[in-house]
Amino acid sequence: MGLSLILSQLSAWGQQAAPEDFGRWEREVRRCQLGIAPGRAIAQRCEAVRLDQQLPGLLSVRFFSRGSGPGPAKRLLMFAGILERGSPALSCRFGSCQWSGPMRSRVSALADLGISEPRDLSSLPTTRLARGSCLIQPQRIRCEAQAEGEGSWWAQADL
Repeated sequence: MGLSLILSQLSAWGQQAAPEDFGRWEREVRRCQLGIAPGRAIAQRCEAVRLDQQLPGLLSVRFFSRGSGPGPAKRLLMFAGILERGSPALSCRFGSCQWSGPMRSRVSALADLGISEPRDLSSLPTTRLARGSCLIQPQRIRCEAQAEGEGSWWAQADL
């Protein structure tokens, strides 16, 4: 076996064993609610929460219900932003992530599907610029944000 072949195999093995920057963590939850207030006070149930990391420090938190019918989710509320200084990024390998301690993110955008208009289950989420935060703890994940002129959006899942 040539030296270059051995080095390329070692390099490939090292890349497989190294942690990745991206992936997701998902779990069904004991209790979950999401909503909008004030004005259009809407509160709805959800069944699962998912954390998606596109790059270390860039995080989206999705709360959703898997209702029946077309599409992967009947209801979806997503808060996207960056981790605050001192919050650890997700540790990912082969697209699957874990987290080791409390994280706090600063929300800059949110998206919903079937939340603001419960009867409108269009296939594309509605997105908005927003300001808010998410707190991710071992027993609870809570996010809240304000969309200018549209009120407050919130979601909470008890793990």
